[in-house]
Amino acid sequence: MKKQIDFNSAKEARLDEQIKKTMQRDFPLPDCVDAAKNTAFAQIRNKQMKQEYANGVAQKQKDKRRLRSAFVRGAGGLAAAAAVFSVVCISNPALAANIPLVGHIFEEIGSSLGFSGNYSKYVQPLTEENLIAASEVSESETVSETDGDAAAPVSDSAYSKTVNGVTMTLSEVYCNDAALYLSLLIESEDVFPETFTDQMGKQSLNLYDSYGEFSYNSEKIYLSNYLDGKFVDDHTYAAVLRIDLQETNTGMEREKFEDAKKEFVAELLGMSIEEVEKDTDAAYEKAAEALGQEVLYDNLSDVGGPSFMDYLTEISIPEEFTVNLDIPMIVGTLPQDQQTRPEMPQELLDEYHAGLVENGLGDMVNDMDVYKNFTDEQKQIEHELFTQMHRKYNEMYPEAAQYPSKYENWWLDGPWNFEISVKRNHEDSVVKEINDIDENGLGVVSVTKTPFEITVETQEPDISQSPSGAGYFVVALDADGEIMPYGSGGRINVWAIQDRDISRVDIYLCDYIEYLDELKVYYWSDTYETDKETKTFKQLLDERALYHTEVTFEEQAE
Repeated sequence: MKKQIDFNSAKEARLDEQIKKTMQRDFPLPDCVDAAKNTAFAQIRNKQMKQEYANGVAQKQKDKRRLRSAFVRGAGGLAAAAAVFSVVCISNPALAANIPLVGHIFEEIGSSLGFSGNYSKYVQPLTEENLIAASEVSESETVSETDGDAAAPVSDSAYSKTVNGVTMTLSEVYCNDAALYLSLLIESEDVFPETFTDQMGKQSLNLYDSYGEFSYNSEKIYLSNYLDGKFVDDHTYAAVLRIDLQETNTGMEREKFEDAKKEFVAELLGMSIEEVEKDTDAAYEKAAEALGQEVLYDNLSDVGGPSFMDYLTEISIPEEFTVNLDIPMIVGTLPQDQQTRPEMPQELLDEYHAGLVENGLGDMVNDMDVYKNFTDEQKQIEHELFTQMHRKYNEMYPEAAQYPSKYENWWLDGPWNFEISVKRNHEDSVVKEINDIDENGLGVVSVTKTPFEITVETQEPDISQSPSGAGYFVVALDADGEIMPYGSGGRINVWAIQDRDISRVDIYLCDYIEYLDELKVYYWSDTYETDKETKTFKQLLDERALYHTEVTFEEQAE
């Protein structure tokens, strides 16, 4: 990193101690790196070296840098030592492999991840040697056997790309039965902008509009691409990208679907298939207009047409595969005090409230109790008025409707492209086929435990069969009766294990509305610690859930 440097302000002994603390962090430096570090210290102490460095680098760095890391503040000489230390190691690839953070990102941030844990046993460094030898790894080898002294990271080829002064380096890979994990380092020549910190103390970045092309799936898979990581300093962000494998194992019979869509349009417009195919775009525009739509959506089942859901197919994920990762942009969210989104104009608010009054809905200004008592028809009227207000707002401030928005975000343009070879690792994973389905069609098909997550596949009847008609909510409790963290919904549900006791997991299917409006509220209430002395959350679910099963695992190894 380039920093402002004051060489005359630090004593030799203090400088050594500061650098030693910085470089070692939570783990000792290897002997070879320690030797290089000492060489760097000696060079820094040399008066001529100081002067040359000050004239050649520090003079170029005129703007003051705001520092996020406390150990950097007030340690001017530290940056010079780090710079020379980097030069020594970069010139020797054998040393570079041992430098934090590349090759050690999971070790650095694994305990703070949402899907947290000790990844060191499972991850594999992404190196030139691994790239070449990926197809040669025998089935009997485990990741832990190759996770000794890492080989030299690729500098600017397979796993490291620099675009517009921003270098993205893929560091390590781990793929279990539930997810693909990739650690990465983002380094910027310029200081990263200030970034919003959430209630968990995290500053997440978004790999906006990124997608993966998986060798086993012909479709582009657009990713849930928020990074779980942290700023190491003003120029460096270390993170993990988690790709849920259930997002990648669905294909589509696209040609069959398009044929069904053309048949529907032909019947709707009284045309022949040949006429539709002669100018498909024009036919689709006419069909959309006839249906009162702006465009012809893929899911047309509500108006008697085909649904793309009927043409989806499940794909088996192979033991080894490749992923082509395309990342067009990195997006961060500005702190709230720096966000400048224009407020909703008063005239649009007045128009919205007048519409509510005109339709007999009252002036519900932020009163959710009033809204809860609306009929479905009243909610639809309110929704149309609300949508109309925001449509006019977006016409007044078109840039506010975009993402990223200059009012709320900062961003860095790419693209960064990588091809990654992946070998699935089943170590310490357990798959249990449950296949317990009750007379109502509710039940659990399977449960998978990896070192970091619990995955539950359920079977559920049509949502209209649920008591509220809104569907079902799947809940998992650990052995202590607490809700499992970081759950994701749907037919296949995933929860983080973190430090929970999952020797037993209780799985419940509840009515969606009842759970959100009543059951969940009981657990998260301020009085639950007292209330559970009379009735625990598990006891409440035992009474009111639509379905329950218990799954046991051997106790977690220490």
